[in-house]
Amino acid sequence: MQKLTKIAVFTLVLALIAPLAARAQDDNTILHQISNAQAALYDKVGPSVVRIVTRNSRSATMPSMEELKDSLPWFFKNPEFWEGSPYEFYFQNPHGQRDKDNNKEESEGQEPKPKERFSISGVGSGTVIRVDSDGAWILTNNHVVGDAEKVDIAFRDEYPITSLEVVSDMDTENRNTFLDEKTDLALIHLTPEVVGERKLTPIEFGDSDALRVGQIVFTLGSPLDREQTFSQGIISAKDRGNVLPGLNEEEIRYEGFLQTTAFINVGNSGGPLIDVDGRMVGIDVAIQTAGGLSNGFIGIGFAIPSNRAKTVADALMAHGKVVRGYLGVKIQAPDLDASEYFNLKPKTGAKVMDVIDNTPAAKGGIKKNDIILTFNGKPVLGTTHLQELVAAAEVNHTAEVEVLRGKDKVKLAVPIEPQPDEPAKVVRRAQGELSELGASLRDPSEDEAKYYEEAGFKGVIVGEIDPSGPLAGKIPKGSLITGIEQNKVASVEDVKNVLDKIYSDRSDKREIRVMITYVPSSSEKTEEFQIIKLEPREDQ
Repeated sequence: MQKLTKIAVFTLVLALIAPLAARAQDDNTILHQISNAQAALYDKVGPSVVRIVTRNSRSATMPSMEELKDSLPWFFKNPEFWEGSPYEFYFQNPHGQRDKDNNKEESEGQEPKPKERFSISGVGSGTVIRVDSDGAWILTNNHVVGDAEKVDIAFRDEYPITSLEVVSDMDTENRNTFLDEKTDLALIHLTPEVVGERKLTPIEFGDSDALRVGQIVFTLGSPLDREQTFSQGIISAKDRGNVLPGLNEEEIRYEGFLQTTAFINVGNSGGPLIDVDGRMVGIDVAIQTAGGLSNGFIGIGFAIPSNRAKTVADALMAHGKVVRGYLGVKIQAPDLDASEYFNLKPKTGAKVMDVIDNTPAAKGGIKKNDIILTFNGKPVLGTTHLQELVAAAEVNHTAEVEVLRGKDKVKLAVPIEPQPDEPAKVVRRAQGELSELGASLRDPSEDEAKYYEEAGFKGVIVGEIDPSGPLAGKIPKGSLITGIEQNKVASVEDVKNVLDKIYSDRSDKREIRVMITYVPSSSEKTEEFQIIKLEPREDQ
């Protein structure tokens, strides 16, 4: 009986703990599966990701400690405040002597030692995207290699390539670096001779358009010069704009970035954003910081969508440059009132804020305040999407564009032209800015024209003047330019035509000087003249 009781108790205990053990085993299995899957993912993509160290030999000199300390707060200049602190090292020479002893030679009347030249280096990441009989191609950011003279490329499983000369000049036969500043992308081409016996593995591209917010992604790169650093996060947003600094409204921005919580720091730039299948869905490009003491990663990183990167990379590999379509408009998202009034869904269309003269948009009949709804049959899902559609359009062909003009939908046939290398210059020139004169000009208003005509003058009004330009200190802002080299001018277009003829006729001249007649201000109805040396044009 006692034996049966013991058996019954043992059976009961087993019955109670079996589900718990099974649950623990299941949990352990799931965790192991996740852990092993992530490790396998790293094993798969690791050979494709590289560390890039850039080098520039500058004719700069290393500042002396005295020069450095002159820019420091007063309390750092007094040894009482830094002796024994973490800053003490920076006030010593390489032999550990205090800085106050560093000038001993000079104090004894000896000549000071010459300042040493130094090499400026940067660290970024990159990804092998193609390996074939022509060698290998590495995708990275333009801001990583755009200014480099030489690069070192380190692989996970192969010997590094060191001191590779960067050649990005489009007219050079041995060109090995292909830059696209507008998307901040760059390609490095390694010839078969450079690749040698290295076994390089290209990564597979993923579809960035198919990504969903919340999906798991990974980064792999060299943050803070720590190569092959693998981290995990999620896609926290898509189509992010206003990320890159230093761009004005006249520049064409190709942003629309992926936002991620996967760790991105200095050195990750150019490395891949990877999905759970080991495919590259983005190229790390930037982070947002809180500023002040929080200049590192705070969970907001940005990556260039892989679909855009692949389009750019394919064009660079095939043609050495990217040819984009061009409209010539300034756009923004339709405001909330307009969207509600016209019953537009969120992120629908792009409102035209301005149409630049003599551009495809102007020739095709697009007008200010139009809302572009479709482009070549595809619905426009916001400003970034329209930029992508226009850029991908076949140049020297006509695009079908549907706009909302008032309450009417209007279909237009718009000629697509190649995008200028510097669209901002086209905008400024259309708005009357002439680099040759270093000033912006505008046609007189109706009242201004009437006022001057009563005094017997026609011309153009001088607007903003470049302080270092040809007109500075000679012809004041607000003056009325009436003629150039005895050619009367009554509009900005007249000025452009006269300047074109002058540059054409004097193309053999190193310096071009012209006489400009003008009326100094509306209060003075007398004509004066100045001899101006024109700025050289870039094509001459």
